[in-house]
Amino acid sequence: MMDFITRSLILGYFCILWGCTGEKNRIELYPVQTGEYWQYIDADGNVAIDKNFCSASLFREGLAVVSIEEGNNTYYGYIDREGDFVIPARYSQATCFNEGLAWVVLPGDVPQAINTSGEVEIVLDSAFSVSTFFDEMALFSVIKNRNAPLFGYINKKGEIIVIPQYIDADLFSHGLAAVRTVEGKWGFIDCSGAMVIPALFEKDFNRVDYNNPYESGNLRFDSNQRAIVQVGGKCGLIGRDGKYVVTPRFDAMSVDGNNYMIRQGKKWGWCDEDGRVIIDAVYDAVRPFNGFALAPVLLNGKWGFIDKKGKMKIMPQYENSVSFTGKVAVVQSDNKIGFVNGQGELHVPLCFDDINDDVYCLPYGYSSYLYVQNERLANSISETSVYGESQSIDN
Repeated sequence: MMDFITRSLILGYFCILWGCTGEKNRIELYPVQTGEYWQYIDADGNVAIDKNFCSASLFREGLAVVSIEEGNNTYYGYIDREGDFVIPARYSQATCFNEGLAWVVLPGDVPQAINTSGEVEIVLDSAFSVSTFFDEMALFSVIKNRNAPLFGYINKKGEIIVIPQYIDADLFSHGLAAVRTVEGKWGFIDCSGAMVIPALFEKDFNRVDYNNPYESGNLRFDSNQRAIVQVGGKCGLIGRDGKYVVTPRFDAMSVDGNNYMIRQGKKWGWCDEDGRVIIDAVYDAVRPFNGFALAPVLLNGKWGFIDKKGKMKIMPQYENSVSFTGKVAVVQSDNKIGFVNGQGELHVPLCFDDINDDVYCLPYGYSSYLYVQNERLANSISETSVYGESQSIDN
């Protein structure tokens, strides 16, 4: 499991807010690896789809991204819950579906937005990279003269709503998106592109804790209509009017439903939406409750699970763990993956080699299949000159 956490760090820090409730983050079919290939199992460990995929994502909007190999090439397509291809595996890159659309790239070609029937809705010739849609807007970047990218937004008609002008940007959420101006600070724009919250904030991704790879929370409004912001190296919360609801005083914050995971010094705990500490910061690392009764915590190098009062319910014993995503949570020992239930019993034995990044990312609102890049342009631009301190792009 440490391998997929490391891969998640490499994939980048952007995410889609699929929802912060347990029901929305409940997984029915888990993509797991045994040996060389990937299959899907249910929460009881029963094999549901076994077709020897080279990679496999979670299901979103009824479809999952999977890949197959043909010779030396890898191709992506989309399957239904029966494991049958609904959209053939012929793409070199593919995102998950969101709001009815996904981005795909044919080998050597440009990004195209397709619907769940595989029909092309948008062709994006000039963009270097593009994200899935959220709030009916997609973040995209352009490269000019081999310089660092500039970011803007398009709508579902493929029309440019915000001209590429920002040196970094985040996805839209609840009608607002965080953007970084050329002066280096972050503010928020609305769906018309107007700056509605001035660019006053920081976003530090240099302080990565590998046990909490997403601790530097995205500047994105959540279901509480609040956004985590950073000023002077400290994190707090603002409302939609840009005023502080919680003054910056935590070393890191990350949303967890209606509450927030917080770091004070080197230790983690939880606070509520008003900044009141509800579980003391005594843990070396934490994962979200994800809308369920228990959350993973790290103590002295081992992972266990606490309840919402901070009481240890499953003693620390695992090398790694993931938040509950239903009646089970993923755990790892001796480099093998299994499932534990809420009573601390191994519900599915530790027998799988790996589990897709998507499972780890979901409780944070993340997806491992979020961005594609323009392969016509990419061949002529080096990775270093493109990204600088911006995101990598997952295939």
